[in-house]
This record gives sequence, structure tokens and C-alpha cells, in this order.
Amino acid sequence: MYSAGPYAWVQYVPGEPIPRSRPNKGSVKGRKENKRIAQRKAFILSEKKKRKAQFAESKKKKAMERIERKMAAVAREKAWAERLKELQKLEEEKKAVAREKAWAERLKELQKLEEEKKAAMA
Repeated sequence: MYSAGPYAWVQYVPGEPIPRSRPNKGSVKGRKENKRIAQRKAFILSEKKKRKAQFAESKKKKAMERIERKMAAVAREKAWAERLKELQKLEEEKKAVAREKAWAERLKELQKLEEEKKAAMA
């Protein structure tokens, strides 16, 4: 079976002070093990914090990229709507010019007919 005592015994003489070079609480082996455990925990915690920060940074970057894509899409949509309005305006102007030409031609035809009537009457 296992012994219930510490890893290393600390020499102690009753009545004498314990020097700093000798531990008064636990053994050297135990202190080293505790130190190793504490360092390991600290390392794991620091790595966890690093990963968390990296993850947060990547999420922020993705969100910014998504926002930029949406803004670009809105800008494209606005540009397209503006271009569409311009094209419709040009189309309306073309139609107006064509109507005016048609009216002018019709007016000329009517004037010719009137002149022919006058010439026929005279």
C-alpha cells in the first residue's frame, strides 16, 4: 500500500527556527509539482484567451466584410436604378421627338391638301 506521509521529510528540531532553505509546508517535490500544475493551468488559460481573441477578431472581420458586401450591393442597386431612370428619360425624349416629327409631317400633309384644294378651286 501507499504511505500516508509526505514526499520528503523536513528536518525539524523542536525549539530551533526552520531555515528558509528548508520548506516548512510540504515537500520540495510537492512544491515543484504544484508549480508545474499552476504553470500548466496558466498556459492553458492564456491559450484559451488567445483563441477567444482570435475568434472574436475573425468574427468581427467577417461581419465587416459582410457589411461591405451589403453596402456594395446597395451602391450597385442605386447605380442601376439611376441608370434605369436615365434610360427611361432618354426613351421618353426619343418618343417625344418622334411624336413631334409625326405631327410636323401630318401638318405638312394637311397644308399640302389645303393648297391643293385652293388650287383646285381657283
